[in-house]
Amino acid sequence: MKDLYDDYRRVFLLIAGLVLGAGHIAAVHAEEETWLLVDTRARAIKVKSGNDTRAEFSNISIGQNGAGYDKVQGDYKTPMGIYRIGWTNSDSRFYKFYGITYPSRIDANRGLDRGLIDRATYRSLVDADLLDQVPSQYTRLGGQLRIHGI
Repeated sequence: MKDLYDDYRRVFLLIAGLVLGAGHIAAVHAEEETWLLVDTRARAIKVKSGNDTRAEFSNISIGQNGAGYDKVQGDYKTPMGIYRIGWTNSDSRFYKFYGITYPSRIDANRGLDRGLIDRATYRSLVDADLLDQVPSQYTRLGGQLRIHGI
């Protein structure tokens, strides 16, 4: 399994409920990249390469208050969307730790529209997303999302 995670910046993460159709998923792996499908209803993660499933992990935990597109800081929800793995920590007490690049520019748009973030924060989040960098993890949209223990 190690080879799937070596180039962690190229791993995409799609956090989805069962409501997403195949058209949304196809856009994530169009280039045959390694990507993760997190099914919040089935409580499962699939490691994918193109259409092929390379590994599956079941009985995963998500936010205490479920998942949704309306995540804000402190709501204990798992955001739904397309994210990257932005950093890792192999010395984590949870075995391996993969930091998620939430919030994305889509989340920044939502936050700006709802008055949760100002224009400067919005610009910072959008720039980080466009430059494949880790966005600020300390905005009113929340942050510090991770996959760990696998």
